[in-house]
Amino acid sequence: MTIFCYIGIQFDSILKVTIIDNKTGNKIDAFIDKVINHNLPSISDGWKFDWNQLKKERNIIIYKLSLANTKMQSIEGLLILKQAYGMLIMDLLEIAPHNVGSGSKKKFNWVAECLVAFACRESFKIEGDFQGYLAFIAKQSLVNTYKRKYGAVEEPNREMYIDDVNGIKLIEKYLL
Repeated sequence: MTIFCYIGIQFDSILKVTIIDNKTGNKIDAFIDKVINHNLPSISDGWKFDWNQLKKERNIIIYKLSLANTKMQSIEGLLILKQAYGMLIMDLLEIAPHNVGSGSKKKFNWVAECLVAFACRESFKIEGDFQGYLAFIAKQSLVNTYKRKYGAVEEPNREMYIDDVNGIKLIEKYLL
């Protein structure tokens, strides 16, 4: 797998990742890149958020994970990152409706995992005391998933973070 970005070096390139076809188990090439003037999915498309509205917000960056080998560049997941209080915050993460759940209804695995690992990678670009830490607020129903799957630590009020050690583990597992 080719990686176009390395920790500690900033490029505005596309990051190649691998997601898993749930039916066949085959690895599928995908890319994570910054959203620039792209028509995004909305509630009418079955998503929980209207991403075209969200992209109007200031001081955020939206990234998309899309399939590499399709003409339509199907968006499989979206992520909003912002910097505040000297740390990187994962403000919102949503995977495509056809990737939600488990079992045969789910089309691709590793979409959320790749996006979280990507956010962890980006957190190493922050200078200061919180370099390598990714902060976020989790839905109550996902708190235990974030702890188990990503090594996240829970703070009061559903605030959570992934530290630099667990961030590196996620980067190594899902991005390298």
